[in-house]
Amino acid sequence: MAGIIIVLLFFVVLIILAAKSQKRAHAKAAVRARKEYLKPFVQRHFQIISESKEIINKSPNAKTILSRYGAIFDNIDQLAKYEAEFPDLFSPSTKELRETFTRDKKVSLLNFAVKCCEDEIGRANAITRKASKISILDKALLNLYDIKKVIDDQEVLGKILEKENEIRAMINSLENPKQDV
Repeated sequence: MAGIIIVLLFFVVLIILAAKSQKRAHAKAAVRARKEYLKPFVQRHFQIISESKEIINKSPNAKTILSRYGAIFDNIDQLAKYEAEFPDLFSPSTKELRETFTRDKKVSLLNFAVKCCEDEIGRANAITRKASKISILDKALLNLYDIKKVIDDQEVLGKILEKENEIRAMINSLENPKQDV
């Protein structure tokens, strides 16, 4: 009788262990299935980030540049939701992406502002009429004004103000040339 009880207990333990093993295997399969399901979504977010960066690099418009950075950060936020569940899907991490694109945003906006000014200054230097030069430099100031309206980074704003002061000094020297004695 004791032998039968031991055999029955042995079988009960085996059944319980088999059930737990099957439950773990099912849970692992569910995690793998969810991961496979999420991969296209994760890839699409990375694709949107990449396409947004390409648009930023080609855009002649500060508002477009800012809206594309907004799209990048929105997609990074979406990726962060998936990253919490499956960190192995991400390299670099969303934290690293956010830091990289925050720095990149500053550099891009500053480069955009400088490029706009340099183009206008170059155009002004290419012509000879003082009034036309001033008009072109005024246009450069208007471009900087438009850029300043959409920038919230104080470091970038400071550098834009330096460029603005440089252009104002050029206009001032055109309007008030030094008199040779």
